[in-house]
Amino acid sequence: MNCEINFSYYHLKRIYENILDRGYSIVSCKDYFYNYEGYKNMKIFINRVDVDLSLSKAIKISNIFKELNITGTFFIRLHAPEYNPLSYDNYLRIKELQKYYEIGLHSEVIDCGNIFNKNYSECLISDIKILETILGSKFYGLASHGGLTGYNNLDFWKNNNPNNFNLMYEAYDRSLFDNCFYTSVLLLSGWKCYNKGNLIEDDKRCLCEHIKDDHRLMYNVIHPIKFYERHAYED
Repeated sequence: MNCEINFSYYHLKRIYENILDRGYSIVSCKDYFYNYEGYKNMKIFINRVDVDLSLSKAIKISNIFKELNITGTFFIRLHAPEYNPLSYDNYLRIKELQKYYEIGLHSEVIDCGNIFNKNYSECLISDIKILETILGSKFYGLASHGGLTGYNNLDFWKNNNPNNFNLMYEAYDRSLFDNCFYTSVLLLSGWKCYNKGNLIEDDKRCLCEHIKDDHRLMYNVIHPIKFYERHAYED
């Protein structure tokens, strides 16, 4: 597939079509953590979407997934100044996503604890209750968000276990991250990749190039705000 490193919805759809053509099974984060033993002899592509800034664009990404009949996990922030998950439209968007895809928490536990001057665990428990109230059901996992505070939300998990919060997984669990080929597109720049936990500094290729290498276990994160139909400033 010819790639000019663009972030159009058209190009993103072509990427997923090629992932399927190369024999990958596309799974959600929950699917992987629930059935990782069963996936050991398969080509697996873990499909993750971090909704950092725009739920309206998350819906556009989900429409691509529906067209291709593929699954994935959408992680929702509760404290983003850019969107309110309880606003009328965004609440309906989350409920629409929930019909078809796994929903998880895009956690900012360290940020919240330091900004609110509260115990980290209490912050997380509160956020879990809020998201479960929105969803009307329990959810299974979270992914730590990286923002502008200078704190690392992943630090919380150095001394804590998701099971203690009635969760199945944290999406950067070393058992996954250290055993996969990981790709992600940054909000303000392009693609980056890690091979079994190690950043490959000089490899800025688009995901469409990495799938040609046929890594057995691929793990990809996209941020909907990065993608567009005609230009990067679209709503």
